[in-house]
Amino acid sequence: MDPNGNTRAVSVVMCTFNGAKYLREQMDSLLAQTYPLHEIIVQDDGSTDETIDIIKSYPADNIKLYINKEKLGATPNFYSAMRKATGELIAICDQDDIWEPYKVEHQVRAIGDKLLCVAHTKPFSDDGSQMHFDGRVPNCNLLRMTTTSMEGHRMLLNRKLVNLVPLDSCDFVRERAYDGVLAVTAAAFDSIVYVDEVLSHWRRYRQATSYVARTNDGASVNGALYRVKWCLQNYSRAGRVMGKHYQQLAEYLQKLGSTHPICEEAMHYMALQQSHNPIDMVRLVAFCLKNRRRLFYAAGDDSLKSLASALTFPLTNRFPFRYRLE
Repeated sequence: MDPNGNTRAVSVVMCTFNGAKYLREQMDSLLAQTYPLHEIIVQDDGSTDETIDIIKSYPADNIKLYINKEKLGATPNFYSAMRKATGELIAICDQDDIWEPYKVEHQVRAIGDKLLCVAHTKPFSDDGSQMHFDGRVPNCNLLRMTTTSMEGHRMLLNRKLVNLVPLDSCDFVRERAYDGVLAVTAAAFDSIVYVDEVLSHWRRYRQATSYVARTNDGASVNGALYRVKWCLQNYSRAGRVMGKHYQQLAEYLQKLGSTHPICEEAMHYMALQQSHNPIDMVRLVAFCLKNRRRLFYAAGDDSLKSLASALTFPLTNRFPFRYRLE
């Protein structure tokens, strides 16, 4: 409900592809939501297993099933499905996770007039593997979003956010996952709110679309040393990938036309990151020191560790691009 007690229509958007193994658990968690759902849009991308039969087995009148005539791929499928939503708010849903019953309710309560609401998601594995969960509240500002993102299943968004994305207008939209584009777009208008609760459970397994094998990238001293070593070894390669990303992102931000000061800061930061001028390197270090509470995963503190991280950030900021190296 909004502050005036009015119910805001929520569309859940789920994209499926051969998800029969875990689909019922997710569907059951959707139908158990304490907040009334306006509609559940399921858009299938050519499943050859029992996915369609499972969806059809649910008798709820608000479930709308769409089957693509041609395979779109994950990101185009989500964009297409989101544009079919008729609710004021859209909750993005994967086919293999599990939602807490109050997920939608708590996010609707929190979003207010913001474009995007994000919450904690806790990873789990059916095989008993130990899954790391960082319970800190992450930075969601545009400076942070220039090199990172947030998973779509954590998101509740105002439908206005989808309409802000100029589909196929630039390389950033064409080459980035939909959730990364949505996060950057909302951050460009400084319009993200974070709910400090675990509202979904993120199933991790090798067949998942979003699965990435983790390296030694934790917050430990060994993890920090590993990041520095990797960035030194891959400085030029990662730098080229980073530079291309920043160029595409700068073009996208210009197309969005946001006048919020955070956009100007982000453009300045990205320009410094790409510059080979020694003076700009000094400026970049100074920028990272000044803005360390906004650049890192979480605000942290002003300890020596924080200062050291800021001093090395112009180097270690290449680390998030390791998955894009050929």
